[in-house]
Formats: sequence, structure tokens, C-alpha cells
Amino acid sequence: AICRVQLLTAFVIKEARMAALTSASGFITIVVLEGRNLVAKDSNGKSDPYVRYGIVGDDGSFEERRFRTNTAMKTLNPEWKKKKNELEVPERGCRIRFMVYDQDTGSGDDFMGECFVDVPCTGEDWTAWYELKPREGKSDRVSGEVKISFSYTWGTKVKLATNRITEVSKRSGALFRCGSLALALRGKEFKKGKFQCQISTSDGQVLKTGYKDANDEGERNWGEMILGLFQGCFPKRLSIIVKEKSFTGKNTLGSVTFDLPEEPTDELNVHLEGGIIQGAPTITRTGRVLAPGASRRRAIVTIHRANSLKAADKNGTSDPYVKLTLSQHSKVKQKTRIIKKDLNPIWDQKLILPEIGLHEQILFSVYDYDRGLGKDDFLGEYEYEVLDFDDVPETFLPLCARLGKSDENITGSLSVSIQFEELPSNPEVDIFGKTIKVKGRIAASITYELRDSACKSTIVTPRFGPVLRACSAQPFDAARVSEWNTFYPEAKSYCYILVGGLFTEHYPGYFSNNLKRMQELGLTVVKSNIDTDAGVKTNSAVLKKEIEDEYEKHQLPVVLFGHSKGGVDIAVTLQKHASLHPMIGGVIAVQAPWGGTPLIDWVLSSGARKALVNAWVKVAWRGEAAAVADLGLKRRVEFNQKHPYPTQIPTLCLCSWSDFSTLGSSMADMGGNSMAGSAKRTENLFGFRSDGMVVPQDARIPESDTILLTDMHHVEPATQLSGTRYHTGPLTQALVSLLF
Repeated sequence: AICRVQLLTAFVIKEARMAALTSASGFITIVVLEGRNLVAKDSNGKSDPYVRYGIVGDDGSFEERRFRTNTAMKTLNPEWKKKKNELEVPERGCRIRFMVYDQDTGSGDDFMGECFVDVPCTGEDWTAWYELKPREGKSDRVSGEVKISFSYTWGTKVKLATNRITEVSKRSGALFRCGSLALALRGKEFKKGKFQCQISTSDGQVLKTGYKDANDEGERNWGEMILGLFQGCFPKRLSIIVKEKSFTGKNTLGSVTFDLPEEPTDELNVHLEGGIIQGAPTITRTGRVLAPGASRRRAIVTIHRANSLKAADKNGTSDPYVKLTLSQHSKVKQKTRIIKKDLNPIWDQKLILPEIGLHEQILFSVYDYDRGLGKDDFLGEYEYEVLDFDDVPETFLPLCARLGKSDENITGSLSVSIQFEELPSNPEVDIFGKTIKVKGRIAASITYELRDSACKSTIVTPRFGPVLRACSAQPFDAARVSEWNTFYPEAKSYCYILVGGLFTEHYPGYFSNNLKRMQELGLTVVKSNIDTDAGVKTNSAVLKKEIEDEYEKHQLPVVLFGHSKGGVDIAVTLQKHASLHPMIGGVIAVQAPWGGTPLIDWVLSSGARKALVNAWVKVAWRGEAAAVADLGLKRRVEFNQKHPYPTQIPTLCLCSWSDFSTLGSSMADMGGNSMAGSAKRTENLFGFRSDGMVVPQDARIPESDTILLTDMHHVEPATQLSGTRYHTGPLTQALVSLLF
């Protein structure tokens, strides 16, 4: 007999017309090493070559995100710094375009040749020389070749929050980390008065303490507070602003910033002593205590010149100046002087950014100065990310329009260079070497607690995409059904029960397409008769009886397919009744809050909100208040600790989050639109992205195979909506396929 892996591979190859399929997507690391015998573009018989590269789109376009090497000065045989950049390779592979340029000061850079490399999704690492060729349809003068190294990183990356990519999932399984951070603050050397601490993290969370009086020794103790829950990664920085309360109002005394450890572990205690409160809370006056692994520098940015700027004034010229902004600190700005009536201005002016870290962005914005005539005209911008602390030689940056404003007709480029310098190691000396006037000191004790460090699952997302595309192939007819049954003959060796989510018996069309597709595949399937308005105790009793009846009736193991709270009802039933385990063939839990959901705890933490919800459940749905309360984080954690999940049962989990950008305004989309608000509330309160009801880490059952999606909201898997990416029928078929 053909093994299951071969069957899956053959099915996907046939349906998706793929050359190969592996159990993981590829990430390729690219290093442009050197060049030889390049063409001379400068009058001295040399060139100043650098390489730009990126993925070529399906339509032949060059993607906006490009990588760039450093510039090798005055050479035809350059050796570039071995900077590594990582690209995700889709299952079908991709084509990468490498373009070599000669950097010129005061004019556009000269083209020196290009090459294309086709990169498969999988394969062995390799290094090779590639011949440079002219652009298609052009008679460019080119010569030479470049040496490029390619190496694969296995796994799939999970994007957990805006501007944060974390958690590389290996083939053998992944740890989807989340937890809390407890912070205890105390101060000393303060003057008399009432003081408050405002704490902000590097990922945008803000928390305030109460106002505390100092004792006779100038000491304060603000006590311990929980800095929310974090998913995937913990904050790398804490910024603390101290405010004084007086009869004139609330005045800012100063600020201090702590860098935190890169890799927190269970019960890790970090004690940071000696943070100095000083001056105004700007980055130019920050005393910093560095934890192990912290890395910061001072940046000296030289604005050299600009070329071919847009004419913003009626006289056909502009009065340009450049403004620098740190993306992590929007209030930190530096400006050049204004050059009057010039579209090719020369500044040669140095601007200092006193403190910057890796992966922070420097935003170069060019404006036309309008004296007394309103807002200055925008002439273009460029955002530069600090990937390392190597000095950046003079480089022309192409100016771009602002995000979402492609009609701004921006032209020209900006020439800049950057130098990085070490920060002073003495915390009582600022970055300019001046002694700081101490207004107080802050000590922070930080304790990490990883909430689910022992809960592991195997990420199968890379397999899901190809299988879903195969199941979505049209037309879906008898031939397709026969072919699928040929590849998955075991599917008919089970009977299936669909278990609905909270209040879903009132939703028109709920589970209708899921049920229809399974019946079209010839599967034995029924929809559970549980009361979706009832608590898990009531429903587990009903579900236990249904499992026993279906097993006795068909003499087949039962596969339980649960959506939302239905997945919790399934899990509770199996956790409480070990006698059912021999009857179970598998579990598919879709967006089921097995670990609870913090939003329920927040709702029920207020007496007014709790009374309102309970009244709504009892009056509108004639249901049980426990139907909502059973999904709370605390209640679920307590139950799961007392009743472990039977990990010997094959289990597939689908968890997701969504930005809700695909929904329309039709009546069919109302369910999805109604959850956009709760998703925003969850993110604001707890720092989690969610599908509108459940955050991804709470939808994972221990030792399960897990699918992580970043574009599916909570209504999609069981109710077909207009304008959404996923169709419930093929989705159900793909999930059943992956269970086997």
C-alpha cells in the first residue's frame, strides 16, 4: 500500500501542479560576496559598485522591498561586507533580481549589469558566480560577474503583531511563547513631593502608577504591577517618565530607559539598579542602564545634497530642508537649514541622533519651507532601517511618497552618510560627555512568567496552503470526489459530528456549507444537537451521549469537528470521560478557546458589564450565564490543570487572527464586522491580535498539529461571507485531509 505521505504529495502535485512539496516552507538567506571584472563607469577607470536585489513578482514587477549591499569604492573587483538578508520562498519558488550600480555623487547612479536567479522552495545550499547582462531591450555597457551565496532556513515564520516577526517553527515542533511581565519600581534621592511613573514598553503598551510621597530619605515605592500579557516575544525596552504633582499641575521631572534581556525564561528575575532621572524626557538626555545583550549607538547623520527635487513654489523652485525622525520616538526630530530657491540643494550638514538601536528606523523627510503661508509642502521621504552598526558611506536614497498617497508625484533623491559611535558607559554622563544633574534614581525589579512554556505543538501551516488549494479546485464534481476518496480512503472509516460555537443555533447558514461538503465527499456526518446557549457542563453530557450513540450505530470511530466554543465542549467532554477515548478517531478544533480568552475575564471583571451580559444571555437567548463564563481565561486554566487533555487522540487545531480588511458592508458580513471592535479591544487591553474572539495561543491544544493563519476572522470557518478569502466547504475538506 502507498503510504499516507506519498498519497498527500501525489494529490497536491496533481491538483496544484507543483513540482515538489515538503512539510515546511523555505526561508533563504542571501549574501552577495564579491564581483570581478566589472565595467568601469568613472573617469578614473574604476567604479564604486553596490548591489540591489529583491523578488520579482508574478507580473514581472520588482517588489518594493529591496535589499542593498554596501558600496565598494574605486574598484572593479569588489568585496562587499557579508551582510545577510532573509527572504521567504513561496511553495512554487521565486525569481530574484540582482542589479549592480556604480554610485555617483551629484547625479544618478550608473547601471552596471543585472542577473536573475531562480530559487526553489527547497534544496541544498549553494554558492555560484553569475554573469551580468544588460537590461532587456537596452544596450547597456556591462561586463563581469558577481558571486552570491544561498542557504536555506527551514520553518515558517509567524507574524504576531505589527512590525514584529517572531517564533521560527521547526519541523519537530514549536513553542508559541506567551506570558506576563511583573514590574516593581522604587525610587531614591527624590525631593519632597508626590510623583508618578508612566511606563511604556518598546511595543507600545503604556501603564501608569499612582502618585507616591517620599519618606524622609527621599525614597519611594510604587509597588508591583503587571505589564499585561505578551505573545511570541517580550518587550525589549522600558521607558519610564516621572511626573511630579504640584499646585501648578503635573510637571515632568525626567525620564529613564532600561534595556531588557533578549531571551527571558521562566521565573527570570532581572534587577536593574541606578537608572538616573534627568532633565526633560527626550532621547537626547537619556541616562541608560544596559542589560546584557543591549546594543545602542549614537548616529551622526550627514545630509550632503539632494537632486531633482519637486518644484513646490509658483516660481518653479522650492526652499527645501530635511527633517530626521526616529520611528521609535516620533517626538525626536532634527532639521537641516533651509536652502532658498534650489531644486539641487547642497547642505553638507551633520545632524546627531544621540541614541539609536538595531532595527529602528530613521525617517528622512524633505519639505519645502513656506513662510507664513501655512503648512510646509512635502517633497518626499525615505525610511532607513538600522540593520547593523557599520558606517554607511555617502549614498543616494530615492525619495518616495507617503504611505497611501501615491498621487504626490515625488521626484529626486537625497544623499546621506551615517557614522555610528559608542555610547558612554558611565550612566551619569550623557551622550555628549556632560555630567548629568541627578534628580532621582529608579530601580526596577522585573519578573517574567511564561504562561504556556510547556505547551508545544507541531506547526503544519506549510502543508495547509497546498492542500486547501487542491481542495478548492474547480469544478467540484463526481470526478473530484472520486479522486479525493482515492487519496484519502481512511476518511470513510470514521463517522463525524459537527459541534457548533456559542449562540450559533441562531445564526442563519451556520455550518451549512461545511455539512454539505462532507456529505458530498460521502462521509457519514451529523450536526450535534447541543444547546449552543448552554455551559460546557450541560453540553458535555449531551455530547457524551451523542458520541456513544454514533459509535454504536455505525460501529466506526468518531471524529469531532468543533468551531469556537464547540471545540471547548469537545475538549471538556474528552477530558472528563476517559471511557470515550477508545471511540474517538480524532478531533478538529477550529478557533476554539481551549486555553480561555482574556476578553471574557475583562468583561466579567466589571459588575455592570457582567450584569449586562448575563441579562442579555438569559433574556435574548434564554441561555445559561455559564455559556460565557466558561470561556474565561482563569476558569479554563483551572479546569485544564485538573483535567489534562488526552494527547494520545489525534488532534488538529486551526488558530488565526485578522485585520478585518476583507469585509464588505453587506448583511452577510455583519458577523465579521461586529468582531472587528472586540479584536481591537483585545489588542489594546492585552497586546494580542485575535480573530475577533480568540487569540491564537489560546486556540492550541497540547501536542496537536497546529495551523496558524494571519488573515481569517472568527466567523469565516463556519459561515460563508461575501468578500472573504476562505470558503467553508473547501476549508472543511482540507482540515479533514490534514487530520489523516
